[in-house]
Amino acid sequence: MACEMIGQFEFKGGKCYFSMMGLERREGYEIDNGVIYLGSNELTNSEIGLKIIDKNTIEYFDWIFKKSSETIR
Repeated sequence: MACEMIGQFEFKGGKCYFSMMGLERREGYEIDNGVIYLGSNELTNSEIGLKIIDKNTIEYFDWIFKKSSETIR
């Protein structure tokens, strides 16, 4: 799932891979009540919540991320 402003989220092997403020991140996650919670990190010191819109769409703040079948290398 990608957004031009902050990059993309990739979920694999029980982890979420993403880039935030130019830093590559890998966080564990859990899904609770329609929200994907990414683990705490030293930048935010709190969990990040990604709202599940449907099986192909999540929202983070006002940014919408759509599932893509493309592989970016």
